[in-house]
Amino acid sequence: MLLIDTLNKHITIVIRLKIRQSMYNKSKIKEIFYSGSYGVNYDEQLIVNIVFLLQEGVLSVTQKTIAKKSDYTKYIDKINSGEIYKFDIEGGSIGHLALKLVEQKFLNEQGYERVIFEQEYDGYRPDLITPDHKIIVECGNTNPDKIFNYFKNKKLEGVIIIPYPDDETDQLNAYNFKPTEDLAEFLLFLEK
Repeated sequence: MLLIDTLNKHITIVIRLKIRQSMYNKSKIKEIFYSGSYGVNYDEQLIVNIVFLLQEGVLSVTQKTIAKKSDYTKYIDKINSGEIYKFDIEGGSIGHLALKLVEQKFLNEQGYERVIFEQEYDGYRPDLITPDHKIIVECGNTNPDKIFNYFKNKKLEGVIIIPYPDDETDQLNAYNFKPTEDLAEFLLFLEK
């Protein structure tokens, strides 16, 4: 009986790993960080490193639909018409600013009464950050290297990436990357 239980645990672990690998392979992670018609050159090794951390279980990611694409386009229209001032949001193209507003609204609905745009944090300026500095949001195309730098801070609970919507979808998804307790130590060890 003990042998069967051990074998079942091993099979379960292998199945979970295979599921994680298939859901978040290199191609999917690249789509999260480099999206829409705003494609740019990218460092494939950074994508491979994120996939590795996911496969090793020291980083996890969950996907959540946060808005309809029409909400995004309404913000674009309001920015273009001057109803919303670009300078109130800070930084980026009109589409980028619209993503920030979508995420601001979502975080407000999650209980964060206010969020901060473009505040300095460990050498970067995240698109949004919660006042307690536990959640960082990056919108649109995002340098994956930020994940490695942000998660060196053990107090950080998550980094949310919101890709640009593509033509085939009618919704906006957010990808919440969360570290394990060991991730910060592992990243700091790699620096040595």
